[in-house]
Amino acid sequence: MSYTRKNLEELNIMDDFLMNAVASDGENGEEFCRLILSTLLEREIGSVRVTVQRTIPPLSPGLRGIRMDVEVLEESVHAEESPASVWNIYDLEPHIYCDVHLPRHNRFYQARIDGRYLRSGERDFSKMPNLYMITITPYDPFGYDHMVYRIRNQCEELPDMPYEDGIRHFYFYTKGRKGGTPAIRAMLDYFQDSRAEKADGEVLQKIHQYVSHVKILPEVKDEFMHLEQYLWERIHVEVDQIRKELEKEMAEQVTSQVTEQVTAQVTEQVTAQVTEQVTAQVTEQVTAQVTEQVTAQVTEQVARETELRVVRECQINHILELLEDSGEPPASLKQRLLDETDPAVLKKWLKLAAKSKSFEEFEAGMQLHKS
Repeated sequence: MSYTRKNLEELNIMDDFLMNAVASDGENGEEFCRLILSTLLEREIGSVRVTVQRTIPPLSPGLRGIRMDVEVLEESVHAEESPASVWNIYDLEPHIYCDVHLPRHNRFYQARIDGRYLRSGERDFSKMPNLYMITITPYDPFGYDHMVYRIRNQCEELPDMPYEDGIRHFYFYTKGRKGGTPAIRAMLDYFQDSRAEKADGEVLQKIHQYVSHVKILPEVKDEFMHLEQYLWERIHVEVDQIRKELEKEMAEQVTSQVTEQVTAQVTEQVTAQVTEQVTAQVTEQVTAQVTEQVTAQVTEQVARETELRVVRECQINHILELLEDSGEPPASLKQRLLDETDPAVLKKWLKLAAKSKSFEEFEAGMQLHKS
């Protein structure tokens, strides 16, 4: 689940909880999804049915199933026998975190979804409904700064040759500046900032009414409170796991770097001290004694220096990970973190990052937490 540390009123429809809550609302959920799809796909969507958090189990134990965020079924105006009355299927998936390989992720989801819409023994594959995989992200999945990437299969030798396999992929980048339309731009802006000020135009005003209505429902507030408590408990568990992994990572790095540096320094110092203290007849005996003494001294010194450096690097990395929900951190903020050499200050900043909702809030508290 895509989750950020916010209260219910601050959630945007990019957040899984709010998207699912509005989409599943018995009064307005279907119209909410229909308006979003009509805007993003630039065509009128007909009557729809909506299912949130639909789970498709694995084919056999040991394999993986899937969970669809929002599944929208559009019924054909030429409805005949079920299930052929389903004309189009839309899998609507907001992805806040850049933590999966989206093309292959969607390939797997496509296969599991398709498997549900053809009966055993059916030989007419033309009865399969069209499938639209719609992914919305606050990061650029392909790096070309487009607000929409439309993808379909085609023949490489004859690109203009029709190849109607019924699958289309749409990737929407909420901060993209190229392509798209003003309506898509406004819709994507609202996805990442679902305030009334962003509800520009009749369609977005309706959507905002549906969102505002759901946010004040007692059952939604209660569900969010329990979810927040559950997730906060999970965060503590994950922080403890991060601490254990950090300790292991530090130990491995310290061991590796200490071994390398100690070997070089001990060799140099032992050679010098042995040359001064002994004659050729007792070189072997004194070498062992001096090696042990120098190794202990150098090991302690290098281990202390390396541990401090590794702790500092890990603290900075975890601060940036906690702040990644707000996007790419400013270069000045990164430099300020790199310039800080006091682990105690970085520890305070790490706790501050876990509570901050934006770069601005974090930077405002950095000076207070340095004293």
